[in-house]
Order: sequence, then C-alpha cells, then structure tokens
Amino acid sequence: MQQVDVRDEASVALLFEAVQRELGPPDILVNNARMGSGGSPVAETTTEDFDTVTRTDLYGPFFCRREFIRHRKATGPGGRILNITSCLRPFPAR
Repeated sequence: MQQVDVRDEASVALLFEAVQRELGPPDILVNNARMGSGGSPVAETTTEDFDTVTRTDLYGPFFCRREFIRHRKATGPGGRILNITSCLRPFPAR
C-alpha cells in the first residue's frame, strides 16, 4: 500500500484508486488524521502552521469521505464511514 497526504486531494484520489485496484471497492472508511495546534499560542502560530493543521484536520477527512462516497456510488450501495476526532485543547490564547 502507498502513503497518502490527506491534505492533498489528488493524493487521496490516487490512494482510493490503488485500493480499488488491489483490494476491490472499499466498504469502510476510518478517518483518524489529526495534527492539532501543537500547543503553540495563537500569537506565535504562523499562517503556514495554521494552514497545515486546517488542511489535515478538516480538508483531509472531507477529501477521504468524498472519494469513499464516489467509489461506493460507482460499485454499489452500502459502506460505512467512521470519523474519529478529538480536541485536546484549542490554540491557546496566551
């Protein structure tokens, strides 16, 4: 199996194509990617760091869900999606 960068929709699409080719249509998706803020105070968080967190924690699960649903629709009904999330603590205001 290959690595995937969930922040990149093309990478996610390639992963689902590989899964389809090697294992057949997926019937379950477990979204469990999370970056979190790393505990950096907001005043010290760069826009680049914030973008990385946002693309991993929000875009990543969306890209994966979208590809999963597209593949399920093409191969038949059914399938399950499990989204795992946690919020240990938001960006600190200090």
